[in-house]
Amino acid sequence: MKRIIILITVISSTIVHSAESRRRVFKNTATEEEQPKPKIRLQIFFESKCPDSKRFFGNQLTPMMNKIGDYIELELHPYGKATTNQTTGEFKCQHGPSECALNKIDACGIARLNEGTEQTLFVNCMFENSNIPQAVAGQYCCDQHKLDWTKEVQPCSEGTEGTELHRKHGEETHSLNPPVTWVPVIILNNKRGDEEYQKILTNYVFQETCSQLTKMNNRPPGC
Repeated sequence: MKRIIILITVISSTIVHSAESRRRVFKNTATEEEQPKPKIRLQIFFESKCPDSKRFFGNQLTPMMNKIGDYIELELHPYGKATTNQTTGEFKCQHGPSECALNKIDACGIARLNEGTEQTLFVNCMFENSNIPQAVAGQYCCDQHKLDWTKEVQPCSEGTEGTELHRKHGEETHSLNPPVTWVPVIILNNKRGDEEYQKILTNYVFQETCSQLTKMNNRPPGC
């Protein structure tokens, strides 16, 4: 009888231990699956009336963000080759005052859109409608992205908030070394590279981003 009791106890203990082991394995596997994979950092320094910036957004960045935007940590900096007077705080933009105004509209829209793909689509919308009055383009693009032009974006772009946002984008731009001599400047995974690499990013940013994500063991299905 004692042998039977001991045998039953051993079997029960083995079953419990086995069940606990399976639970731990399942828990560890689930935890590994739930951990978010790292995104790749992409920084774009551009200006709102630059033909090359417009072409890059329309032909390269927007299609890519629509495909694999969830894998990208995007930073957009609308400032370009502008300068800031440190005494007066006034801006001088490459394509004149209207470009400074458009940069501020872009900055105010970007600040109100939390998701990189939406930010890209908003800026691209402004590029696509750059041949019509800024207020009309701003109203239209805000409507397309559920932003309030009259109460939010326009007051921001014409007030102190827009000025401050533009100044901060300027600080980020002026911190680049070497300084900006053309736009867009594209920095992928913290690498700016030389002029040749910039040409690759300008024309093949999707392919290069997919390549880098593959190296990070996080290749998207859209690549």
